[in-house]
Amino acid sequence: MSSSENGLESLIPPHEPASDALMTVAGIAIDAIPIIGPMGTRALDHALATRDRERRLEFDRAVVAELQRQADNSLTVGDVVSSDEFLAALARGQRVAAETSSAAKRTRLAAAVASTVTDQTLSANERGGFWRYVEQYDDLHIWLLSFFSSPIEWLDAHGLSAAHERIMGGTVAEPLTAALGSDPRSTPAVRDAIEELQRDMMLGAFDLNTGRSERGQFNPQTTNRGRRFLAFLHENDPHAVETPE
Repeated sequence: MSSSENGLESLIPPHEPASDALMTVAGIAIDAIPIIGPMGTRALDHALATRDRERRLEFDRAVVAELQRQADNSLTVGDVVSSDEFLAALARGQRVAAETSSAAKRTRLAAAVASTVTDQTLSANERGGFWRYVEQYDDLHIWLLSFFSSPIEWLDAHGLSAAHERIMGGTVAEPLTAALGSDPRSTPAVRDAIEELQRDMMLGAFDLNTGRSERGQFNPQTTNRGRRFLAFLHENDPHAVETPE
C-alpha cells in the first residue's frame, strides 16, 4: 500500500468502541430496556446516535476505498483535502447516505464523491447537476439505465441470451420482461421510473407497447447524458449491475 493510501485512510476519524459502553445502563443490556420511560428514551437516543456514527464511519471508509480504486498515482492527499468540490460532495454524500437503507446507493454515493477529484471528463457544473439525480434515483432507476445502455449485452451477461437469439421482432417491453421476470407494463414502479428517466433526458423517447421489427426492440435507449451519469457513478459495467429486488 502506498504512503498516499495510508494518508487517505488517516482522514477517517477513529471509531471509539468505549463510547458503546453507554449502551448498557447499570449492567442491563439495552435490548432489555423498555422503550417507554425516561431510561428507554435515553437508551434509544444513544442507540440511534451510535448507529449514525457507525454508518458515517462505514461511508467514509467506502469513499476512501473508491478514491484508492479510481485514482492514479498522481493524486495526493493534499489534492483531496484542498478540493472544495470534494469536501462539499463528501458532506452531501454523508447526509444522503445516512438517510438511505440501500447499501447499493451508499456505494454509488461513495463513487460519486470520489469522482469529484478522480474524473476530469465531466465539468464541475455537470457533476453538480448529477448530484440531484444521485439523491433522487433508487436502485431501479440505475438498473434501468444500465440495462437500456445495451439490452443484449446485459441479457448475455446474465445468462439470458435465449431472450434475444433468433428473435427478429417484438415490443420494447419483451427484453425488459425477460430481465425482470415479469411484465413491466403491469408494474407501476417500473413504468414510473422509466417516465422519470425520460423526463430527465436519461432515456430516449419510447413506449413499452411499441412494436419493432429487425430486432429494434433490443436497441439501446440510454442517452449520452444517461451514459455519462452511469460513468459518474462507475455503474457502466452490465456484468456488475444486478436486477433490483
